[in-house]
This record gives sequence, structure tokens and C-alpha cells, in this order.
Amino acid sequence: MSGSAHLVSNDEAIRLIAPWGFLVLHADLADHAGPGCLLVALRAHPTLAHYDPETVRAWRSVDGRGQMWLLDRTTEPSDPHPFAWGEIRIEDRLRVENSWAVFGGTLEVAPLEDDGRLVVLRSDAPMLRAGGHSQGLDALADAALAFFGRLRSRVLPDPALEAAYAAAAPHAVEAAFLEDVRERTSNDAERQLVRTEWARLEALEPAATAAGQALHMAAHVSPPARRAGPQG
Repeated sequence: MSGSAHLVSNDEAIRLIAPWGFLVLHADLADHAGPGCLLVALRAHPTLAHYDPETVRAWRSVDGRGQMWLLDRTTEPSDPHPFAWGEIRIEDRLRVENSWAVFGGTLEVAPLEDDGRLVVLRSDAPMLRAGGHSQGLDALADAALAFFGRLRSRVLPDPALEAAYAAAAPHAVEAAFLEDVRERTSNDAERQLVRTEWARLEALEPAATAAGQALHMAAHVSPPARRAGPQG
């Protein structure tokens, strides 16, 4: 699909999701650096045609602290609300999962036929496929989940730092992640991907990249940066 995934209306999303249990638009770092959109159909009855999710788990910030957000067919339709950085998981009736590493965005719930729900997650930043039953694994997805794990242990005892990450734009959290990867990885392909994405971010979102560097340094999730940005 061409064009920005952010511009997909709910009516268009319902049309696109018709043959699927979930669908990702322009979200992976390797091919499309964002904006991205994840559509999840929570239907009353499984279609048995693709993958039939029954729940969505995401993270959100409540009073500056992270909280798990569980959605299912009983969730009331809602306007877009922010979701936080971390892992998104969807699960079917057999407890089979698919997951994504995300840097924040908005989540909207729309009605679907037969009392179902359509969950629409949009982000300015990449939404990295982190594996599962019905999809592959994107470059840097494992690194992002590891980063989130280290970051969560750092912010739990520090409410001010957690609030700062919660208030940050998705691209700023992504920039903090790119700094972390640059300092940790010895993989040439990963380093090249980080350099490419950093250059794109710095050109398009200079304020977000600067904010991400500040967040990264404040969290101390890896050794202090040796240079202004991921250069190699």
C-alpha cells in the first residue's frame, strides 16, 4: 500500500482488515521507517482463515507510570489515546501470540461487525515485528526488546525518569534506542541500519534526536556516548 499509514481512515482500515486477523502497514525499519499502523480485528467468532486474535496487550502511561493495557471484544470504542514504548502482544484462543517492539503512538478502538472490535495502533516511529506464529522478525526487534527490558528496570525506581520517557515523542524514544544499539552492537549490518536511520531522523526530526540523546544519557542504560550521534 502506498502513502502514509497514518492517513488510513477507520472505514479504510475495516476494508483492509476484512481477510485478516491483523495487518501491519509501513511499519518495519528495514523497508519503511514509519509512520506505521497496526490493525487488529477482535471478532466474535474465529474465521479460521488467517490468525484470529482475541486480546491485545500494550503499555500506557497513567500518571507518568507504566501500566499494562488489555483490550478485548468487551472494550468500549474510543477515540485515539496514547500508548507507550514497549512490547505489543496479541493472542488467540489457543494462546498463540504475535508481538511488536514499539516506541509509542496512539491507540483507537472502533466497532466491527457482530459486536467485534477493531484496534488501530498508529506511530510516527517504526513498529518492529518481534516474531510469533504468523510473521517474521524485523532487524533490531530483539535489540529493541532488550533495550526496553534494561530501560524498564532503570525507570521503575525513578518516577521522574519514567515520566520523562512517557512524555517523550516516539521518535525521541527511538533515538535513545539507536544510541543504545550503536554502543552495544558489533554486528556490521545492525550498525549500518542504525547509521541510516539516525541520519534520516536527524534530518527530519532534529529536536527528537536531541531529546532522545538526552533521555539515553539520563537513563544510563549503556555507557556514555562517545560522539554526537550513531556514526559507526
